[in-house]
Amino acid sequence: DYGYTVSGAQVRPWVRYWARTIDFFIFIILFLILENIFFEDISFYQEFSRQIPEFVLTMLLSFLYIFMEALFLSTWGTTFGKALLKVRVRNRDGTKLSYSYAFKRTFHLWILGEGMSIPIVSLIAKYRGYGNLIKNFETSWDRDGEHIVTHQIIGTLRVFIILIPIVFFFYISIIWE
Repeated sequence: DYGYTVSGAQVRPWVRYWARTIDFFIFIILFLILENIFFEDISFYQEFSRQIPEFVLTMLLSFLYIFMEALFLSTWGTTFGKALLKVRVRNRDGTKLSYSYAFKRTFHLWILGEGMSIPIVSLIAKYRGYGNLIKNFETSWDRDGEHIVTHQIIGTLRVFIILIPIVFFFYISIIWE
């Protein structure tokens, strides 16, 4: 029992990719809002943040996101993006992951599935993770942690609803610069 009806194909790498992408977009938006609130008038922070290469900032933010995802997986059993796309992560017995297991899973995903957001390495890691999921019907971080990722059918209306925050994020990112 996974706490909800499982439906549709259970190996859905693109659904998993987009769910994580939505989650990371939301995390970045929250980070930028908090950054603007707390550091808007602090000149040393502004100078420091301008000197950080963008890929280093992406690596740092993707690392910090591990803590947030682990929190959501351990409390809700899903994240906002996963919930939108009807994806759940559970232990094999159907229970939610503890924080430590959720952190370990997300940390392994960050290293093995995202290549720590290092340019080129990330592309290779994502390609390998995709191939591993298609070939073995699970990722190495889910297999090693004995987690199961389940999906429900999404539906066309939900896809359109999901596009709204994605378009909103791109709009915000364009006007933010």
